[in-house]
Amino acid sequence: MKKYLTPTIFCSILFLFSNAQKINFEYGLHGGINIGSANGNAISKDYKSVLIGPSFGGHVKLNVTNEFGIKVLAQYDQYGWMYRSLTFVSANGTDLVKGNVLHKLNYLNLPVLAEYSYGSKIKFNINAGIFLGIPLSNKIVIKYQAPLPANQPSTTESSSDYYKKMNFGISVGTGLQVPVTKKLKLDFGVSDNYGLSNIYKSQTGSGNVIKTNAVTISTGFTISM
Repeated sequence: MKKYLTPTIFCSILFLFSNAQKINFEYGLHGGINIGSANGNAISKDYKSVLIGPSFGGHVKLNVTNEFGIKVLAQYDQYGWMYRSLTFVSANGTDLVKGNVLHKLNYLNLPVLAEYSYGSKIKFNINAGIFLGIPLSNKIVIKYQAPLPANQPSTTESSSDYYKKMNFGISVGTGLQVPVTKKLKLDFGVSDNYGLSNIYKSQTGSGNVIKTNAVTISTGFTISM
């Protein structure tokens, strides 16, 4: 299914561009935070917590009517999750230290959303669609808590080879647009990006599963053409 998805998306976009005379375009930038989490049998529920990460990018909206449009986004998103207050053996091998483990997954996300807007001046909107995530990098960061034994670093970083080359899921959200001038508008929104694909790449065929989830709170601006 996934190998047919990307050509379908791009063909739809090309069709919309071919009818550009009838369509009003908007474009803009946005940024905010992701409240990230994950689920699956490879994720321990013990000591698990959310991970706060950045989100920023650009968007183009093709308004087919005054109420309905197609929005295409390209954005950097940091997903992931955290384990709090785990116990580790110190670097000297004789002491125990507490620490938080941050699993940071950095993606280039490409959402395609159908958006419905309503209102006269201040416009409210709801949107839904799909996203394709391309992994850029990942980090496993351990932040040790004081007091630290001698020769114990406060932070260590590593990466993992156990993640697949693509993420895929659905996105739903809502927001509002506040006009500043005739063409410039301020955007405020919240969305939930729920991963449907298993991003865990098993080396042993163990059948472990990790799926991402992130609530995004964002603000930005849009310019009408």
